[in-house]
Amino acid sequence: MDIATAIPRGLTLAWAATCCAAEPGLDGLLLFDLPSAALSAVASALAQALTAVHPALAPPRLVRLGSHEDEDDLWSTMRPETLDGLTLLMPTSGPLVRQSQDPLLVVVVPDLARLSLAASRAAIALLGSPTAQLQRHGRSQCWATGTYWVAACPTADAGRISPHLLDRFPVRLPADSLVPTADAVENIMRALAGATEEPQVLVPTPPPAWRSVLQRGGAGPAVADKAIERAVALHEARHGMRRPLALIRLARATARLVGAPVVTADHIDDIAALTGMIVPTPTPTPSASTAGPVEPQAHHDRNPRLLGPSWLNPC
Repeated sequence: MDIATAIPRGLTLAWAATCCAAEPGLDGLLLFDLPSAALSAVASALAQALTAVHPALAPPRLVRLGSHEDEDDLWSTMRPETLDGLTLLMPTSGPLVRQSQDPLLVVVVPDLARLSLAASRAAIALLGSPTAQLQRHGRSQCWATGTYWVAACPTADAGRISPHLLDRFPVRLPADSLVPTADAVENIMRALAGATEEPQVLVPTPPPAWRSVLQRGGAGPAVADKAIERAVALHEARHGMRRPLALIRLARATARLVGAPVVTADHIDDIAALTGMIVPTPTPTPSASTAGPVEPQAHHDRNPRLLGPSWLNPC
């Protein structure tokens, strides 16, 4: 399986959203340098993919978080309620708390570097955790998180983000070139017409085969030992297992979408190159004087250098 062929560049954002819905543990998608107008489209693509996976639930609920939310805004607050003629202050659940039959949540963060301290703590607590527990205002609650996070961040501001928060996002992509470039003439015409909103950016619809995979459900393909060894070799041991595990999960979700029966070391390299983690090595072109059959060449350097600082490595 050649990932570069199976996942065209124009479908990269749709692929990332679909993988997050398809594979348990891929509940955080961080997009570096994504144009602000495209973030809502990515969140909608993830919501649609989750609806295909969980058709019995209502469509996911979108929650937008920024720089001002505090604990009361997120978890619970006291509101007046009238009972038997008496007005009492009663705790009311916040937007991050789910009941058993509530729809899944897709949390949208336009700028992760400016996320409030309370919301950052919430992300660290929820991302990667199957359950959440809240003890507040005299009540104790426990629920299945069912929460997915889609965040954007300028590369220049990534150093301002807590390493603990960055580490919670299993899927990270450089996204500056993944959406169509804004047309300057169209923008000027819109401004002259008095338009105040940015033009809408759409994420291409995934192939029908991907949606069929989501609807069928089931476990992903087996992961070969060599694939695990390759994922571990691409990461420094001091970072622990979170990053190589995320890379394996992303490769397994992709193998499932394209129908591969097993995840191989080549798949790991393909995904690492697709996400900008390693430098792909082009296949050499044989000279005209070469006689006889040509041996197939590897698509990626087996000892690639990592791109960028550690926070930019996508897994």
